[in-house]
Amino acid sequence: MTPGQISSLEKAIKTAATTQLTTDSIYEGAAISSDGVVKVNIGGPVSELSFDKDSFIGVTASLTQTMLPVIFGHGYPVSSAVITYLATTTGSDNKPQNTVLATYTVDQKTYDSIDWSVTQASTLCDTLNNQVDANTSCVISQLLKPSQPSAEEQEIMNLVAKDLNAYRPDIQGTSYKSIDLNASLPPGRPDGSQAIIISFNAPAYVTSPANYVQDINPFSTKVFKDVYGLDANITDILLWYYTPDNSNVVSYNYYIDRNLFSQIDWNTFDPRLLCGYLQVENKLGGDNPEAWCNVPSQ
Repeated sequence: MTPGQISSLEKAIKTAATTQLTTDSIYEGAAISSDGVVKVNIGGPVSELSFDKDSFIGVTASLTQTMLPVIFGHGYPVSSAVITYLATTTGSDNKPQNTVLATYTVDQKTYDSIDWSVTQASTLCDTLNNQVDANTSCVISQLLKPSQPSAEEQEIMNLVAKDLNAYRPDIQGTSYKSIDLNASLPPGRPDGSQAIIISFNAPAYVTSPANYVQDINPFSTKVFKDVYGLDANITDILLWYYTPDNSNVVSYNYYIDRNLFSQIDWNTFDPRLLCGYLQVENKLGGDNPEAWCNVPSQ
C-alpha cells in the first residue's frame, strides 16, 4: 500500500468513526502496517466504565459495523482490521492510563463471508466469535459488568424469552431489546398503576410491513396476555419493534390498556387479527384511545 493510499484510507476511517461517536468517545487514530493490518483506536473517559456490558457492546458493535465497510471496501489491500475501544482510567501510580474495554478483530475472509445485511450490532460479538478457522474475535473486558435486572424485570424477561422461543418459526430474527417498567401513565390512572414498554429488535430481512405484522400479531397477543397476568396494577402495556435500518425509531407500535384487554374474550379472539382490531378500537376511543397499532406504510 502506497503512502498516498494509506493517507486516503486513514482519512476515510476517521470520517466514518467520528460521525458515529458518542459524546464521551474520542477517535485516537488509525495505523496501517505493511502487511495490510488496520488498527483503529477509539478512546473515552473513565465514565465509559459505568456502561453496563450490554449497552457498551451495542454501542461499540454499531460503530464497528460502520467502520468495517470503509476499511475493507476502500479498494486497498487490507488483510484484517483490529478495532480497539479504550477508557482513560487511573493506574496504581495515580497517573492516567488507557484500559482496553473491547477489541474487535475481523480478517478479510470473515468480512467477505458474513451477510452484513442481516447481522445486527447486538449479535456481532457472537457472530465473530463463532467463526471457524479465522483470525476473527470479539473480546470484551471483564471490567464491564452486566446490569442486574430487578425481580419484576427478570420475571417479564423470562416470560418474553419463552414467548420468543415458542413463536420462533414465525418471528425468526425478532429479539428482545429492553424493558421500561416506569413508562408514562395516561391521565386518570389510579395510584399504584404501572405502564410498561417492552421493546424488540425486528429482523433485518423484513421487507413487507404487512407480512411482518401477520407474523408478530400472535406473538404480541401472547405477550400482552402473559404480562397482564402478572400483576393487576399493570394498567398499560406497549410493545415497540425497532427495525435495523433505524434503531432509534419505533417502526411497529402496539398498545392496549387493561380495561380493553379485560373486555376481550381471548378464548375466541383470533390473534392473527390483533393489529387491525387495535386500529379499530383506536378510532372508537376518540381523544382517549384504549389501544392502537401503528405500522409502516407499504
